[in-house]
Amino acid sequence: MLTAAFLQQHSLFGGLSDEEISIVLPLLERIDFLEGDLMVQEGDPGDRLYFLAAGSAEVVKLAKDFKGSTHDNRLALLQPGDTFGEMGLIDIEKRSATVRALEDVETYSMTNMQMYQLYQDHLRLYTRILLNLARDISRRLRKLDTLYINSLFC
Repeated sequence: MLTAAFLQQHSLFGGLSDEEISIVLPLLERIDFLEGDLMVQEGDPGDRLYFLAAGSAEVVKLAKDFKGSTHDNRLALLQPGDTFGEMGLIDIEKRSATVRALEDVETYSMTNMQMYQLYQDHLRLYTRILLNLARDISRRLRKLDTLYINSLFC
């Protein structure tokens, strides 16, 4: 069972009070995936974000080699506490990558309509969650920048 204490340990919900967590908890829908399931697929509409509670998953992007063959390029490994799908909530674009379960996975999900409802009803809470999302995205971008720069010199 998902608890306030568990959520407060993770970056998406960092800094939220018990009262704020009690507002968010009922909005989170549990969605489980089996090993090998595509949790989200590149090109699909991005209408919700996911919080990984148990299991692991990989983020892959379809890439073409110089011969025109396509293959999956792993961008990230997701562990409990990680979020994914948040870009779709921010820019309302299609999924930029596929997320595949590497083992049985337990997630909790919130739709963009629920985020909009938080915006309307609990602006301060919405702002804190959005700031946490922005921090997560910034950390990921810094990590990818470092990987890219290192790949140029290796």
